[in-house]
Amino acid sequence: MLCVSLLLGCFALLPTVKAVSPEPDGGYPDGNTAEGHGALFNLTTGQLNTAIGIDTLRRNLGGDSNTAIGASVLVGNINGNRNTATGSVALSRNTHKNDNTANGFRALNFSEGNGNTAIGSRALENNFTGNSNIALGNEAGRNLNGGSSNIDIGNEGVAGEGSTFVLAVRARQEPLSPASVARK
Repeated sequence: MLCVSLLLGCFALLPTVKAVSPEPDGGYPDGNTAEGHGALFNLTTGQLNTAIGIDTLRRNLGGDSNTAIGASVLVGNINGNRNTATGSVALSRNTHKNDNTANGFRALNFSEGNGNTAIGSRALENNFTGNSNIALGNEAGRNLNGGSSNIDIGNEGVAGEGSTFVLAVRARQEPLSPASVARK
């Protein structure tokens, strides 16, 4: 009986078994979640943010409802809201802009525009100030800088373009105006 009591006492002193070590930090105040070195490091008033990966949302102070997954994703965001980015260095230079979606390595990397969607490695990478652009494919819209309301599918785009739809077909690129698309 003494052996059983001693054995049970030893088990009581063992550390709790965990699936990962160290365990995730869990939830933070105001519905924020962070995991990774430097994730949400400077957060002060932001709410409902999710940061997973090294330096994700590191500079975020008051931005709300952002999701960042990957290394240095949304690292420069300070007060931008409702941005979603996945992939290393995606949307990393965004500081105050809203409603952007970036999926892919360096997608929307230098962006300071609103309402842009970039899917693909380096998609809309150099779109410094353009708004409401859509880029699909590897390096799609990469050359857009300042243009707004463009759709580039498999096309690198041209700096300053506006209200342009370009679909790259077999290495041939044909810009289409909204009127010509409606006629077809």
